[in-house]
Amino acid sequence: MFVIYYSYLQAGYGLGPLQLDRWVTGFLKKFERVYELQKDGRAFSTPRRLLAALDVRFGQMLDETLEERMRRDGFGERLIQELASGMVRVNYGQGLDVGAFVGAVALCGSQGPLWAVEGGNQLLASKILESSGATLREATVRRIASAGTRYKLYADVKGSTEALVEDYDLVLLALPLRDAEDLQLSGFACENLAAELARPYQRIYATFYDTQPNPKALHCSEPVPGVILSTTGDGFNSIGLHNGTRKGDSKHIWKVFSPAPLTDEQSKRLFPSGPKCETFGWWAYPKYSKVDRQPKDTPFCLDGAGLYYCNAIEETASAMEMSVLGAKNCVLLASNRLKGTAHNIDAAAASSRL
Repeated sequence: MFVIYYSYLQAGYGLGPLQLDRWVTGFLKKFERVYELQKDGRAFSTPRRLLAALDVRFGQMLDETLEERMRRDGFGERLIQELASGMVRVNYGQGLDVGAFVGAVALCGSQGPLWAVEGGNQLLASKILESSGATLREATVRRIASAGTRYKLYADVKGSTEALVEDYDLVLLALPLRDAEDLQLSGFACENLAAELARPYQRIYATFYDTQPNPKALHCSEPVPGVILSTTGDGFNSIGLHNGTRKGDSKHIWKVFSPAPLTDEQSKRLFPSGPKCETFGWWAYPKYSKVDRQPKDTPFCLDGAGLYYCNAIEETASAMEMSVLGAKNCVLLASNRLKGTAHNIDAAAASSRL
């Protein structure tokens, strides 16, 4: 299968796919150092310092576009404009002017094998919560106020007319702040802290079908490929075939990613055999294009005390794995400060190159 796959790609891109495979493998090898650092209790005060500890060039990749980086590394123009562009669109709904680091994360999806959790990936979060023994309280936090050495949280509880107000020693924010109005942060040294953290996010829609796509509309022969990438404004970013989430489930579902809800006309053109099953829209990840990118290095600890921001990691790239690493870094940062092991903070350095 590997030989057939690369033989097919070689016909269109020469040795470019093998070069890309080595490039991605090198990137992942450097990136995976983070697991050893975190296993040793190392923590970092900012996302840039975390990346610099993995490889000296990772920080540079935040300040250049993927297109610039790939040209500099000798990739062919067709591979960049077609294969790389398509991978960025399916993973981030954006173009080649995203940062080189987030672009490299997008290209990691070209390597296999990729995993999925039987029963659905949402089980990852629910099982971790269950095994941790933590108490889950469902409420919508509206405001966080600095109260001396503690933090006062104001929240709305579903079904209650009274606001919930409680004090905490540490607060970890694990949410993307898209708008300054999403959450009030008061009593901190930075008067406009929420506004400083807010950044534009990319809206993505996922539409699901249980019928076959129209090969003519996609300009391909039957059977339709399991993955279809787009590089221009076709109304969709990608179309992919997905298996059921349980072993032995023979049901196949087609998923379409698009920057806007598909119209009935678009839907009938792509899938004429039947109606769509469901459409979900959400603010999926930050906008990483050159015009939207902000030269920030938001600290994981926002006030130098006990208010931590897990999503600071999204300034570098956004993915389930990045969210987990950002959250663990915040926990290690807080733990090292409480234990007095400051030597484990910002202590690692790297001298290797990608």
